[in-house]
Amino acid sequence: MKKSHAVPKLSRRFFGTLLLAAASASLAAVQPAGAADAWPSKPITIVCAFPPGNASDLIARVLGEQLSARLHTPVLVDNRPGASGIIAASAVQKAVPDGHTLLMTSTSFIINKSVLLKVPYDADRDFTPVSLVNAIPAVLIVDKSSPANDFKELLAQIRQRPGKLSYGHPGAGTIQNLSMKLLLQHVDANVLEVPYKGSMQAVTDINGGSLDMMFEAANSVYTLVQSGRVRALATTSPTRYSMLPEVPTLRELGIDETVVGFTALMAPAGTPPEITARLNKMVEDIMKMPATQAREKTMGLENFPPMSTAEVGTWMKQEASRWENVARVANIPKE
Repeated sequence: MKKSHAVPKLSRRFFGTLLLAAASASLAAVQPAGAADAWPSKPITIVCAFPPGNASDLIARVLGEQLSARLHTPVLVDNRPGASGIIAASAVQKAVPDGHTLLMTSTSFIINKSVLLKVPYDADRDFTPVSLVNAIPAVLIVDKSSPANDFKELLAQIRQRPGKLSYGHPGAGTIQNLSMKLLLQHVDANVLEVPYKGSMQAVTDINGGSLDMMFEAANSVYTLVQSGRVRALATTSPTRYSMLPEVPTLRELGIDETVVGFTALMAPAGTPPEITARLNKMVEDIMKMPATQAREKTMGLENFPPMSTAEVGTWMKQEASRWENVARVANIPKE
């Protein structure tokens, strides 16, 4: 099978509103160019919701370096991890919307309102999209010695022993948790939920036999699959994950759903659309560079197909609504 390091298609629901997004993009294109002509007038800061050394932090630094070269101005990365991305998002929300402060964030940015009681920002109202940077599917894993050799066998075991098997996740409302909730809603099955403080502790328990299964971010777990420490039964991507091409997607297995976590570049609401459009094109060009893609491959990251700022906004709204519904049906209490 030919390997690909891009996600070539998204959920069919996305394309249902593509014309609306294109119309919005056309309106943005006729805005006056004055703000973009004067930009940038000072250093740009990318406020990063990830700690230094994290894969998304490293990509933020690649973007910063390449944007700096194109814009002939310093681009700094300011790491503000913690609180499911709220610390970083709150800082950018309060920034002047002039294109000099950007946010590098993740899927929790749009999920938080569905699982947290207090989120000091509105992802739709208080921010404007720049670009989707990386696509990160989830992988369903079991221990290498699990009696389930494939997804069909695992599903049979779940149905034979309702409420007896267990799955782990690194916190309520995380993409790992919601991916399992979505799957269980589809197959109408009951599996014991075991929350952890971090994914690697859950993986350790899978290896130790005290936990049966979990979804984990593909870029975090693919090396464990390749080394034989765990067994991958399915991925949530629209097409097979490039680093594990032998693992089928949920769609191939009869579950008509995809789950694609993301990293995205955002700007404060009110940032001139000509600036965000210019940034969007620059990010697209940077992510196409062979050097960037080689760097991504070492971290197990994939790219989204090119999208305008309006298309990004439409997709994010759809995803936020989708996860809100999953959380509601699963009765996930807000914390």
